[in-house]
Amino acid sequence: MLKSTTGWLNSTTWRYIFTPVFLISALHYASPSPNRGLIVSGLTYLLIVIIIAVWDSRDAQQKLAEDAQRLGAVPIPKVKGRLPGNLDILFALVRGDRDDSCGEVFRRWSEEYGPTYNMNILWADQIITVDPENVKYVVATSFSNFEKSRKFNEMFREFLGDGIFTVDGDPWKLHRNLARPFFVKDRISDFDCFERHSSNLLRLVSDKAESKGDIDIDIQDLFARFSLDSTTDFLFGHSTNSLLGHEDASRKTDQYSQFSAAFKAMTHLCMSRVRIGSTWRWFEIFENKSREPMKIINSFVDPILTRAVQERSVLLDKNVEHENFLQHLLAADLDTELVRDELLNILLAGQDTTASLLTFTIYCLTLYPYIAVKVREEIDSQMHGRPPTVEDIKELKYLRSCMNETLRLFPPVPFNIRRSIQSCALPSPLSKTKPLYMPAGRSISYSPLLIQRRHDIWGSNALQYDPNRWLVGDAKVHVTNPFAFLPFNGGPRMASSPYSRKFHIN
Repeated sequence: MLKSTTGWLNSTTWRYIFTPVFLISALHYASPSPNRGLIVSGLTYLLIVIIIAVWDSRDAQQKLAEDAQRLGAVPIPKVKGRLPGNLDILFALVRGDRDDSCGEVFRRWSEEYGPTYNMNILWADQIITVDPENVKYVVATSFSNFEKSRKFNEMFREFLGDGIFTVDGDPWKLHRNLARPFFVKDRISDFDCFERHSSNLLRLVSDKAESKGDIDIDIQDLFARFSLDSTTDFLFGHSTNSLLGHEDASRKTDQYSQFSAAFKAMTHLCMSRVRIGSTWRWFEIFENKSREPMKIINSFVDPILTRAVQERSVLLDKNVEHENFLQHLLAADLDTELVRDELLNILLAGQDTTASLLTFTIYCLTLYPYIAVKVREEIDSQMHGRPPTVEDIKELKYLRSCMNETLRLFPPVPFNIRRSIQSCALPSPLSKTKPLYMPAGRSISYSPLLIQRRHDIWGSNALQYDPNRWLVGDAKVHVTNPFAFLPFNGGPRMASSPYSRKFHIN
């Protein structure tokens, strides 16, 4: 500790405080006029600080240039804004986030500056890439050199705590090892859970159509409720039953509707922070936007967790089969806060992604009714009106190709982020230059949304919904270029068994 403190004193304090203060004090006392001495001292202090800052900046840039040369890399192109510190770039990000067109902003810059570029907001590096090889390098090849980072954890901490999606290193491995045993099993009870809530959904849609005739149905809202009901049932053993509240306003489901809205609000808030970047706190200076949503979320989760903890002694019996994920976690005799964080993390992964996939699949099928006919024919020929089994799901190849195509055009997680630990050279083949230099401690965001719509990767019909592209054998893009299709991320952090399995079931 003493060595660290001394180093700080030698570098920062002496340059920016002690040395300037000593010089201006000498000027102040040497001046015949106290007032003039005070003014001169203030201006001198400001001038000295500016000189030192410029000198440090030049010194830092020189060291970065030497490091880039060592790695055989060149600087990443910087976006050139009209305002100092690229403030106009920051405002464009905020506007894009508010009107849900943030992806269009990133796409436009990628066309102007190349597939990997630096937004350089407030003179801080914020790197964006839509190059699959760079994504592969970040999430797989050099996995150990990139982390979610403390900044990412701070963006999500109020919501997800120290769960699997917000931590790195050993804590992340702990979470993954905890979840894996529960999700690798295929149990009939899991299918029963989803079948029960699917039946509620289909009955509700059918009743609405029969009672009101030709009406508009907000299918996005119904899918959000369905995914919330099924996921909370699957994870907690206690469903929100928000579909029943939608069906009958007299039922006491206000808490569940509020929970759904609060969960959605926190998801949007945290993703907005990721898209805006390091300056997100500036937009929450006067208001804690997470306070009210988290009160509602906690009011739902905490009572369930409290009741389950009281039954922990029974769950520790190895002969007792765990019916839900909460029981599985408590049987591991974990800290209650850790259990809570893990539940909310997996709930986010299951609820939001499932609702997104279902909503956009129906959207695409309504745009292409002939594809919907083929999907229905395949399902009818395989199921004959009965609920699906694991074997049935494997045989529905055309349905899976439709869902893959939906995930390609409308990935549930359109943006993701990592932070470098050590400096490195991004391969950057699409930039058609030398590898691009990435300093240590910098954030890099990548966009499955934009990568999965690139014409140079997916062909001239990249923006067209075409399930047949998934049925062409070894020529399939995701076979020849695996990191061009990342709906569930990639590398060691890829959302494998829990989410893929849930995706197949739905």
